[in-house]
Amino acid sequence: MKLNFNYEENLRFVPDTEDPTRDFYIMDEQGRRFETNDPVMLLDVVTGEFYADCDDYPTQGFLLQRALKNLALELSMTGVYAQLYDASGLIFDANFPGAEWQNPNEPVLLDGWDAETTLLGLIRAGKFKVFEKVPWLTATVGHVGCAGCAFNQVLEDGIPRCMENNNMPVANVTWEGACAFSATEGVRYPEYVEATADNMVDPSYKADWNPIAERKEEMDGARCSWTDSQQ
Repeated sequence: MKLNFNYEENLRFVPDTEDPTRDFYIMDEQGRRFETNDPVMLLDVVTGEFYADCDDYPTQGFLLQRALKNLALELSMTGVYAQLYDASGLIFDANFPGAEWQNPNEPVLLDGWDAETTLLGLIRAGKFKVFEKVPWLTATVGHVGCAGCAFNQVLEDGIPRCMENNNMPVANVTWEGACAFSATEGVRYPEYVEATADNMVDPSYKADWNPIAERKEEMDGARCSWTDSQQ
């Protein structure tokens, strides 16, 4: 849904002397803020890459899952045990021989199902804060399909703005049911609302959704620890 190819107009750093004005802004652990009208651009901040310019869905998934894997490793340094899942099953287990966990029997479950679940996990872990005037992460009822979506803005040529740049998880019609965005057209908050554990959207509305407990597949090497020692 990028408005143009001027990066500053799509994702802008907000100095401490200014207040954010766009539909979304994200704050990292250092307190740096970035604002955008396109929630896809939030993933540029999360991944540290030009996520929004990538039109290859597997590569986008890799970038998201790498952010969550890094979080799992970071949590392990503080004694917190975490596991990372994608839509199929376990893809990374942070356990390693001799580990002493605070939560050995209840690992933190990180969900790399899509962009939305990735960001929700990072927010819960305190890595980022996200504030929004258009409900996405805080949507109360999930919206499936392009019709009526707040991010499906038809331009003069009849092409939905979200389809510009062929951003697949947002726009490609073959991905309509799996799109990571859920806000409906015309819904806005009068002021910024922070996405928190108490008001985050329930991702179970997503097409073909399976709870993590039902994702039984396991990627080869998922249980090889970061020490490269087989568990």
